[in-house]
Amino acid sequence: RGFSSFLSGTHRPHHTMPSPQSFALLVISVISISLILATQGQEQVVSFSVSYGNGTTDNYDSPYVPDENVFQSMRLLEKIDPTFSFTYENFSFGHFVTSINGVQGEWLYFCGNQKLDCGIDEVYLFPGSEFEWVLYYNQSRSTGSSRSCPQKCLPLNR
Repeated sequence: RGFSSFLSGTHRPHHTMPSPQSFALLVISVISISLILATQGQEQVVSFSVSYGNGTTDNYDSPYVPDENVFQSMRLLEKIDPTFSFTYENFSFGHFVTSINGVQGEWLYFCGNQKLDCGIDEVYLFPGSEFEWVLYYNQSRSTGSSRSCPQKCLPLNR
């Protein structure tokens, strides 16, 4: 049976078929590994833009952290990006931004082109959220309609 049967073509390898349960487990494992590999290197971010009312806009990406509100995300961005800074005051309704990148003024904030009328502690972000700060001038953009709070700043459908 050994080598001579292999040469003569009479050798039949011994194969066993996996059980349906083993096969299903193998497929699930392969799918799980594929999903892990597909998401590695694709960091989930939230985007912030800061418009100063004079045509200048700064754009930032901050890592998405589940259950994090705008204030917390801005604090994280401030720690990881030395070009971003902001100051704020504490009020009973939460944090109120008084300056961004050293520019003081009345800052309006938008998510999905809608102005939000609540504290930044009440707005929660999701992967792909686009949050915009706009320095308010009378000639600045229209504030449009407002939304009540708490709010979820969802990604725009593009």
